[in-house]
Amino acid sequence: MALAPYNITALEEDFATAQLSGKNIVAGALITLATTGGTPVSMADDSAGSNPSLTKLTDALGQKVIWVAPDTYDLTVDGNTSIRIQVSTSDITPSTQAALDLKADAASLGTASTADLTTSSTDTTAGRVTKVGDFGLGDAGVLIADLDSFDTVNGYYSTNASSFTTTANPTNRSSNAVIVSRMTIAGYITQIMSNVDGTVLTRQGDNSTWTPWVEILTTANTNFTTFGGVSAGDLMATGYAVSATTAYFYIPISLVNPPSSITVTAAFDVTTPNSTLKANAVTSLVLQGTTSNKWIRIQVTGMSGLTANEPLELRTDSATSKIVVNV
Repeated sequence: MALAPYNITALEEDFATAQLSGKNIVAGALITLATTGGTPVSMADDSAGSNPSLTKLTDALGQKVIWVAPDTYDLTVDGNTSIRIQVSTSDITPSTQAALDLKADAASLGTASTADLTTSSTDTTAGRVTKVGDFGLGDAGVLIADLDSFDTVNGYYSTNASSFTTTANPTNRSSNAVIVSRMTIAGYITQIMSNVDGTVLTRQGDNSTWTPWVEILTTANTNFTTFGGVSAGDLMATGYAVSATTAYFYIPISLVNPPSSITVTAAFDVTTPNSTLKANAVTSLVLQGTTSNKWIRIQVTGMSGLTANEPLELRTDSATSKIVVNV
């Protein structure tokens, strides 16, 4: 069978390398050819079959014409992923050859190569191929026109003032980031909204009603280990007198491990439940040994005139009064 030519041009894929060398071609690129079944194919330098070899190199211009029997092959240049080519008889025009190559290459690709792209960032047409930015993937969140719609599909979104069409904006800013997660049941949606001030909220919808937005507790908006008042006289703990000079007070906590100690800032007052002052500006507060990860028991000493088992309250002496639980 007569041999047919096939012209190869090796292009530099790395932009930085091409910019450094000032060339977008690769001289001396290694060329290999195989059948569609993976068998290596010998390539010649001319129609007479001169210099047959399983490998060829591109010239100084990054080009090489190989001569092989007309057929469909897998071409590899410089070890990159192979492409499928169609080598036809030499009377085929370059444009026809290119069309044949495209057809052969497409035959080796998956269905995505022939599918249509999405036409918008929220296009849900079945069978279309998504782009960067669709549904907020790989780009800024898609602006959501109606945050209260039960038809919003999974994705990453952003809001503005007009996004809140039915329910009120739960944050103090119109611009928020929203993650939408839908169940298989139509209209059943979970939304998670975050704000640059650190606020994170969530709510659920059941195709007809939205639950109220609830804020997610984090270390930024919740402190489970610091107890202090806003002003003097704020109630911090309740307890009872152990003796004429000592009292125990209890504060509920929720920690993984029991605390090791407490740090007391400023002073506290001890009163009865009807606000009768029993001790003023006491500072002798220590963590008592039976404390657990759910309760702390604070022992206050140095008082006088208490009656054993008398109910008592621990109150702030000033706005700076504070108890920090050390873990």
